[in-house]
Amino acid sequence: MSDMRRYIEKRREGHPLFGLEPVPPARVAEIRAAYPWISTQYLDFISAVGVGGCPLMNIYEPVSLQTVSEHPSFMLYQGAAYRSAFGSSSVNREIPKDVVIIADVGASWSYCLSPDSGLGVLCFDMASCELLDEAETFFEFIDRDLFPDAG
Repeated sequence: MSDMRRYIEKRREGHPLFGLEPVPPARVAEIRAAYPWISTQYLDFISAVGVGGCPLMNIYEPVSLQTVSEHPSFMLYQGAAYRSAFGSSSVNREIPKDVVIIADVGASWSYCLSPDSGLGVLCFDMASCELLDEAETFFEFIDRDLFPDAG
């Protein structure tokens, strides 16, 4: 069974994916035009399964990683009090402009796509301001985080 078909069936079965809302084709085309490098797997997923919050993570349309500076965890980890107490290797580290956030778990990590990562998903760690390899493909990322028991 193809990945997309399995995801769509899980959505029908009341899996946590049930709460996601498919993105209309015109909007998917706009995203593809704005980010021609973006993962086709990601676009197929948001088109067929959707975006929104589910119990295991939030999946959404691409948002610039630059917006992470507004996230409470980022402000905490990059604040003067935290840095003076624990130090920080991220002082003056620039946040890449061409990276987009596509998912998070509401904590201190954002999951991203980048033109430099190909099909891969990256994890942005708000404490270190580092982009770390998370998964080789978007489907691998979804399978590991939303279908941990799938063989």
